[in-house]
Amino acid sequence: VSLYNTPSEIRKLINSCLALDKLVSPIDEPEDTEEEFVTELFDAGPKIVMSPYKAFYSSSEMVDIDDSVGKICKRVICKFPQGTPIIIPGEKISQEQVETIKSLINRGAKVHGLNGKRLIEVLTLSDSFYF
Repeated sequence: VSLYNTPSEIRKLINSCLALDKLVSPIDEPEDTEEEFVTELFDAGPKIVMSPYKAFYSSSEMVDIDDSVGKICKRVICKFPQGTPIIIPGEKISQEQVETIKSLINRGAKVHGLNGKRLIEVLTLSDSFYF
């Protein structure tokens, strides 16, 4: 699953997994004690407010990571060695993402996309005001 999958594609994947689950029953668990697992889809997580392309080519400024919450990120912020994105261009930065980045830095991990260890590039008000 990626940012480019649609909600209907993800629902198809979930329905396929549920169908497979019905075909395979646990050996050590009786059939009558089956529990239902429910999760909310698409309610939480990153908030993309503009396309990564538009965000990448918009004007920006550098701000301290603690002041970036609620602003729109211009560059990809990812941890290394895996290269897993934490924030992508066009995404509204959340407090949880900032805490994740600070935690990684405190543990000595490399975080690509920051200027130094504390500055993050965000869109200026003129470009992010309308989104």
